[in-house]
Amino acid sequence: MSKRCVIWDWNGTLFDDLDVCIRVENELLAERGLPPIPSREAYLQVFTFPVRDYYQRLGFDFSAEPYEAVAADYIRRYEAACPTCALCPGAEEALAALEERGLCQVLISASGRRSLAHQMAPFSIAFRFSAILGVEHDLAHGKRGLAEGWLARSDFSPDQLVAVGDTLHDLEVARALGCDCVLVEGGHQSPAALRASGAPVIPTLAQLPALIDSLGK
Repeated sequence: MSKRCVIWDWNGTLFDDLDVCIRVENELLAERGLPPIPSREAYLQVFTFPVRDYYQRLGFDFSAEPYEAVAADYIRRYEAACPTCALCPGAEEALAALEERGLCQVLISASGRRSLAHQMAPFSIAFRFSAILGVEHDLAHGKRGLAEGWLARSDFSPDQLVAVGDTLHDLEVARALGCDCVLVEGGHQSPAALRASGAPVIPTLAQLPALIDSLGK
């Protein structure tokens, strides 16, 4: 069956925030006397979901300070830096091409709703989406529940959907929904990790419309 709807991830998929994430994280690490993330490659190896586990990999001690306080500090600094971020290469073109094909497009993010609105504000792309959903907080969990709730309210079946993201968490969400998933390099996990998942992987969003055309045929 041909696809009718694309479920988009935001951070690292459409929104190019990788360098800002590393810079802000290194500020937090330096203030706690912890080793910095030395490079993009190192970040891609350590980043994971749930985000709490990622912080622990970096050396944060949540017996000394609560995770929620660290996350709030991170979000405050990250939001201040977000205006320097651009969309990922090919994002606007891919959104337009899929709309021209008549596909519904939905944005579902692990970002808090307030943060998501702040990040999207500089870009004129909101009209491309039939729904824009973020979680109720800034702790970067709950995306699967958002997606499952959206699907239950929609008139789509899982085989009509394709999820697009940059991390293995996006693949986990897609599998929970029972739909196909395409992973995009250049975001928050290494290309090697993405390819090892068995899901289709593309180097940039420029390849996405043609790949979606081929799915279900």
